[in-house]
Amino acid sequence: MAKVLLINPNIKIVDREKDHYSIMEHLGLGLLSAALKKDGHVVRILDCYAHNLSNDAAVGAFLAFEPDFVGLTANYLNFDSAVEVAELARQVLDDVYVFVGGEHCTYAAEEILARHPAIQAVVRGEGEEAVVELVAKAPKLLGVAGVYFRDVRTNILFKNPDRPGIEDLDRLPLADRATLDYCRRRDLKTAIGVIAQRGCNFKCTFCNANKYLRLGGGAAIRRRTVKNVVDELEYLYEHYFLKGNVEKLYFYDANFIDGSNRSKAWARDLAHEIVRRGVAMPFEVYLRGDSLKGDDDEVVTDLKRAGLEAAFIGIESFDQQDLGFYGKDITTERLTEGLDLLRRHRVLGPTAGVIMFNPYSTVQGIRTTARLLARFGYASFWNLSQRLQLFPGVKLVDELRDKGLLDGYDKSNKVYSYRFQEPMMGRLSDHLLQLNDEVEIVRDNALPRHVSTELNRILNAVELHGLDEAKANRIAAPAMARLQSINGLNVEYFLQTIAHFEGGSDAGAIAGDRQSYLGELGASLDSLETEFSTALHGLHDWLISERSADDLAVASPAGQGR
Repeated sequence: MAKVLLINPNIKIVDREKDHYSIMEHLGLGLLSAALKKDGHVVRILDCYAHNLSNDAAVGAFLAFEPDFVGLTANYLNFDSAVEVAELARQVLDDVYVFVGGEHCTYAAEEILARHPAIQAVVRGEGEEAVVELVAKAPKLLGVAGVYFRDVRTNILFKNPDRPGIEDLDRLPLADRATLDYCRRRDLKTAIGVIAQRGCNFKCTFCNANKYLRLGGGAAIRRRTVKNVVDELEYLYEHYFLKGNVEKLYFYDANFIDGSNRSKAWARDLAHEIVRRGVAMPFEVYLRGDSLKGDDDEVVTDLKRAGLEAAFIGIESFDQQDLGFYGKDITTERLTEGLDLLRRHRVLGPTAGVIMFNPYSTVQGIRTTARLLARFGYASFWNLSQRLQLFPGVKLVDELRDKGLLDGYDKSNKVYSYRFQEPMMGRLSDHLLQLNDEVEIVRDNALPRHVSTELNRILNAVELHGLDEAKANRIAAPAMARLQSINGLNVEYFLQTIAHFEGGSDAGAIAGDRQSYLGELGASLDSLETEFSTALHGLHDWLISERSADDLAVASPAGQGR
């Protein structure tokens, strides 16, 4: 039996009230903890993000628990923090064994082990079985599939074979929910994560989802049975959702519905079982733009009855050339068809996956994408300014290297940098990205999403309970109109900035437009806050008069949400 401390390093101390974020538990650590506990080990999870702790504060956990192993999850955003925690662990604990895992670490494993002596092993890909074997056999890890490690005596790097994906997901223990327990004890608002299926049968060139969890082979999609998933949902419903501090459930499946009839049938069966057992909770899923067709109303209706509140859509672009570059294998017409269906049912998520800029971007392409983002309410400045991020392992890295557009790979905690085929597009992208730290832009990325989520939640509940939708829509209309107005303002500035760069405007004109835009955006966001508050109070008072507020579980106007 070993003592294992699993850590999610913090990126920064988060002002969740300002950003309208609930605490998101790290589901991966919960799954690893459950697997280790099943094997007889003593495990603790230290989620520095959820606890809002600095790295130095983790030292206290080291000293109190005295673990034999420290496992860290790390991505490119918190990798530096993970290295710092690893170094602290090695400083204060004798003979502790430190390993890391996660998607970024999987594809940068050799560099991590070469550059960071505090880290002794990297778990690559799907982790439950690999971590159990690592803890049982370390430091003698030769032959442990799915693990790269540095020998503690010779300092030689060993690369074990990849581990096949776990075929029968039902046999895995349910995730350890230590972070949810922590939040419940402190009455902190939280969100629940669940994985019902692993993998993806699409091969987008910017993404690793198709192969990351089956590096050693296995089916592209592995689904849990409906019974197994709803057994977990029933447990979460009874032990956490009914306690009142859970805001939403997230299905972290890379693509909840893959577009096939089999996938849609599985999703509908899941929805029916959730309703049958009476464990519906508000939930969000990830979808492609072509996951559903325009006539898939029954699928969406069933999912809404089971709690579907929003779908995060991987749009990426509305330009056909860009979609081809990203390997999306979808037409813009098919993309808008799926989005129109979800908008009609009011389950479009408050934001979407967008890649506005890539090395081959054209002015025509980004203009087209910007205008259609506004049509669907997704024209936040954040979305308009996003550029392709080249993570280790994705197909585009090799393609751009062959084309001579790849600048290189800085460190194991970074994404690849690249050049634009048209230099002006690179300058435009750089200029827009620099604005993302402005106070108004940060608010634009958070407040409209919060407003959209909360109002749509209430309006969907009104529909579900057969109340006067027209009345509810009238109350919410000013805030909803303001959301669309802010989208329009963002696109107007975006298009004007393109014109400046196309026409070679001087720096003074560009700076003047920037300040004018930020001022107008700030004022519009102030108005949105006022109109949102008015709408919430109006809806709350109306629902109280209808004696339906309790049934609808409508939060008070002062309530916070994601």
